[in-house]
Amino acid sequence: MSKILFCFLLLLLSYAANAYSDTSWLNKRWKVCGRDSSVYYSISVRVDSLWDQQMYYSVNHQLYMKGQCKDSLNQVRTGAFIWYNKKGIFTDSIIYQKGLPIYSCSFHENGKRKTLLLYDDRFFATYVNSWDEQGRETTSDTFYQTYLHRECHRDTAQFKGIIQKQENTWRLKFYYTWNDSLVSDADYKDRLGKSPIRFKRYNQNGLVRDSVIYHDNGKPKDIWYFYKSGMLNAHHGFDTSGKRKLIENWDETGSPVKADTSFRYAGPVEGFKSWQKRILKKINKDDSVDWGYRKNLYGSVYIGFFVEEDGSMAQVFISQPSLYPRLDSLILKICKEQDTWKPCTIHGRRERFYGVHSFSFIAGKVIKYHTLY
Repeated sequence: MSKILFCFLLLLLSYAANAYSDTSWLNKRWKVCGRDSSVYYSISVRVDSLWDQQMYYSVNHQLYMKGQCKDSLNQVRTGAFIWYNKKGIFTDSIIYQKGLPIYSCSFHENGKRKTLLLYDDRFFATYVNSWDEQGRETTSDTFYQTYLHRECHRDTAQFKGIIQKQENTWRLKFYYTWNDSLVSDADYKDRLGKSPIRFKRYNQNGLVRDSVIYHDNGKPKDIWYFYKSGMLNAHHGFDTSGKRKLIENWDETGSPVKADTSFRYAGPVEGFKSWQKRILKKINKDDSVDWGYRKNLYGSVYIGFFVEEDGSMAQVFISQPSLYPRLDSLILKICKEQDTWKPCTIHGRRERFYGVHSFSFIAGKVIKYHTLY
């Protein structure tokens, strides 16, 4: 008996030497909040090079989700993740590689499969099907996606997609999850959306922003662009090979103007070179992270950001962390300090813009910076 107890204590000590834990209280969309207002709480335990994450419902302490991540921020998922409802019934299973899904399956409360999605090595869907509670195939479904239109769990989704077969076509509509306003409306020849027929994208005020008609071979035939006011901005016509054959532009009053096909990226008001020089200097002179610790850090962190049509910086976040959260947080904080950029424009119309900053550091010093589009 003493030998068994000794082995058990040895095992615990070994686990403790390799495990570090952290607990966070989260709201419905998994944002950190106070305990009293939380919907979930998350317990992350580091074991060797991975973080085991388990989330629970705050109200009844029932397991909600479990899986493993490659980072302490729980952003880069790996392997299988499983979700449960408040009654403890298994609802969803997703398998991740490099933080992206390669297999996704949801279930009815009776345990029967509801929806199945399979992906290729580029993380694009190659198979999808759905079934009702009796196991019969259905021709309609609801699913959820991130702001980059990657499948995800409904609680953290930016968009809700509803697809339904109508005679010989599949109609797909996307809605914002927070207010159910329409994002896009499209018809496809196939359920995976690889053969488009028509597509419309909407402003948040409910007016059409873009409208596309496609040739039978799936290439665009006509594209109409509209200002936020609803006035026509541009019309591009294409032949069946995809070659542009017609360009028309209008200003916001409806008057014809010189054709404009330019794409101008969002950028710092002071220019990229000046901004890069200033921000690298600020990061490398900051001593809020002790240099005794920092000098041993080597790696890269990727910072995602959105620039709105008016040039305001809407979101700045860690899109791919390094192995060092403290240095990542420092770089993120400094990236957030500039809140206004020159907006992105496409054929003269302002557009919401998404980009990624890449920072590489050696011995704790950032020596390389790129902005990726």
